[in-house]
Amino acid sequence: GHFVLSALTAGSFANKFELQSDDKIVGQLLKNLRTMLGPDVPPPVKYVITRWGHDPLAFGSYSWTAVGGKEATNKKRRTLAAKVGKQLFWAGEATDEDWYGTTVGAYKSGIRAAQEIL
Repeated sequence: GHFVLSALTAGSFANKFELQSDDKIVGQLLKNLRTMLGPDVPPPVKYVITRWGHDPLAFGSYSWTAVGGKEATNKKRRTLAAKVGKQLFWAGEATDEDWYGTTVGAYKSGIRAAQEIL
């Protein structure tokens, strides 16, 4: 099997991190992993680095739930996910009640929207 590692950054650190080259980012992450797990951590075979903070359509955003606000937020997620008539269907991580803020949520919501269309 293959291993997958996902690393997330936030705030001002993420803004600075995104300005670095891919090689520098991978090097820093590898250095951190080797500090935590020992010197035998191999370099990645492949990697993908996104720079959502500089994406003019996302600006680094994703949905979240305030502490103690899950029920109210889930109601909003259901409203956001509701189809409009028979022609407009919504998907995206913000419409998934369980996996919001993640790629899994985006994927699951796409499956849900496709099933609604069918």
